[in-house]
Amino acid sequence: MRGLRYLSVIVLLLAATAWAQGELRGITVTGSGTVYGEPDMAVFEVGVNVLNEDLSLATAEADTAMRRMTEALVAAGVAERDIRTVTFNIWREEHWGQEPPKPAFRVMNTVRVTVREVARAGELLSLSLTSGANTVNSIQYTLADPTGLMRQARELAMADALAKAEQLAALAGVALGEVTMISETPGGMTFFAERAMMMGAGGPDGVPVAGGELAVTVSLVVNYAIR
Repeated sequence: MRGLRYLSVIVLLLAATAWAQGELRGITVTGSGTVYGEPDMAVFEVGVNVLNEDLSLATAEADTAMRRMTEALVAAGVAERDIRTVTFNIWREEHWGQEPPKPAFRVMNTVRVTVREVARAGELLSLSLTSGANTVNSIQYTLADPTGLMRQARELAMADALAKAEQLAALAGVALGEVTMISETPGGMTFFAERAMMMGAGGPDGVPVAGGELAVTVSLVVNYAIR
């Protein structure tokens, strides 16, 4: 939400500059609208982290673990196109506690897994860990298509802008005219922990993870003429 506030401030500054230059006349307001929806898709990043003094053994161990995990996810119903490599790194480390220092090689391989049955997120994350992964970088909940919620939020934002403009016009003793400018600042989807809902069970059923609700917010800067 912080980025959204910064963008709103920038748009307001631009509008104020335009007004000062005589390009905008009338009443300029900011309207915002927020609509909540349950996530219908989850994305998590898991991988393997292997350390071995032999580079070929480290690479082979990491490769075996990743193949075992990938095969388990595919067997559980995850499409191969929904498992994508995001990082693969190899570097040399020195073990200075030994004399002489012995080099070792670190191999890290991370994949991003898209879960389209959001209720299975905890189950599939747990499966990843039991079938080969030993690192978890993140898990995020999102919407496959936020278009509908964006439309609703945009309607609320426009209504909010109109209500503010009407109040300002009444306070100034003038009549509100037609809309002369509309500018939309980029909205976003934000996770609210206080609205969390458990999306996966603990123990044998999966890692306990909370999906929560997503807030889709739209902010508009609207200029109205004065009749």
